[in-house]
Amino acid sequence: MKKTLTALGGDIFAGSFTWGVLQAGYKVLAHVEHSTYGHDTARLNFPSLPIIRWRELEEQEFYQARNWHNVDLMYCNPPCAPWSSARRPTATRTKPEAWRDDERVHWTSDLANLGRTIEAKTWVWESIINTWQRGREFVDFIAEGWAASGYSMSCILQNNMYTWGTQNRKRIFVVAHKYPLVYPEFQPKPWTTDELLETVHVNESEKRWLPPERKLLWEMSESYVGSLVRAQKDWIEQGHTMTLGTQSFLDYRLLGHLPPRVFLSDSTRMHPHEPRYFTWGEMKALCGLLPSWQTAEKSMNARALELSRAVLCGTGAWIATAVKDGLKHKPIKHPVHQIFDMRDPDNGTVEPWTL
Repeated sequence: MKKTLTALGGDIFAGSFTWGVLQAGYKVLAHVEHSTYGHDTARLNFPSLPIIRWRELEEQEFYQARNWHNVDLMYCNPPCAPWSSARRPTATRTKPEAWRDDERVHWTSDLANLGRTIEAKTWVWESIINTWQRGREFVDFIAEGWAASGYSMSCILQNNMYTWGTQNRKRIFVVAHKYPLVYPEFQPKPWTTDELLETVHVNESEKRWLPPERKLLWEMSESYVGSLVRAQKDWIEQGHTMTLGTQSFLDYRLLGHLPPRVFLSDSTRMHPHEPRYFTWGEMKALCGLLPSWQTAEKSMNARALELSRAVLCGTGAWIATAVKDGLKHKPIKHPVHQIFDMRDPDNGTVEPWTL
């Protein structure tokens, strides 16, 4: 009889990562969450899935952890904000070492400790590339804890548009594993923005048009790979006096022939062919979610932020499949620690990870 693989989520929020793990064939036992963010949406999409607050685990002295012993996969998506360049640019938060003062960093440590407590066969932590670049000391610290427990460590630098995702989105997977990882095939031809949008029917009543000053920048931006900031800079350099407001470096008109940029918020991403923001259905398509995905959020920006703070379900399925296929092999006798740079699959590199 075929064994059902089990999985446990850590700080998964609204649950896109979980959808990917389910698609890979796992039974998800629960979400363990430090906050309440995204819970209502997760309950809409996974009504029978237990969602357990971290403080409840602590109060119960980790009683629940006994039910998760030797889980096949523990997958985690704690906040990446401590290392993100997209955070509010205050004097303290823009400093590379600002992550040291962010309490959410400890959420990752908590989830790693829980993974070792339940002796998970595989533990996966997804985060942004900046975590590796700015917080390498912390990543090494997490990896050292697992290595001391006899696990192999793999740091996978990858781009979601090649790992079954729908966006040009560079991310890392830090993986502690007792079994080999067998990576699935890469996606040789990434989805383009136009291809994804063609899957969605949009009613005229759903369209939200840009205000006049943004429409002007939107029209100019195609010459600047969609960047509204670069278009505005050129506008100013041409000597125009008309005020076009303040644009963020994150504000982009997506280009139809290219894979979508990382979807960040409702106001920072604009339609490639019409001067407007995206509809809810289009947002879901750009994030690789099926039309049936539900949200508890009412405002479009809150909905968009939920999607931006998630692991794309396609890439979640990719890493969960790598774990699943590795579990078919014998356990690794002598732990190996390696760094895989797969951001360009045609020119990938492998090097030792010294811990």
